[in-house]
Amino acid sequence: MTTTAQNISNSQIRSLRSEAAQAGDEVQVIICDIALNGRLDMDDYDMSISPAKIAGLRAMTQEEALVECADAISASEAMG
Repeated sequence: MTTTAQNISNSQIRSLRSEAAQAGDEVQVIICDIALNGRLDMDDYDMSISPAKIAGLRAMTQEEALVECADAISASEAMG
């Protein structure tokens, strides 16, 4: 079954977040947090991300974050 924003689980998002953190992908970590929490608190991060990217993350909705996470998981599933 393909992972979508409608069937993604919190457990899958937490796993993706953990993998992203291990890989140093701060943006994906933040997207996972938005998907899980519905909001972004920039005080939680030690950021090296551009101001333009931060602005985009601040504007991201929980639904958009769920789609991003589901897309990342689906891409990983497709690769193997």
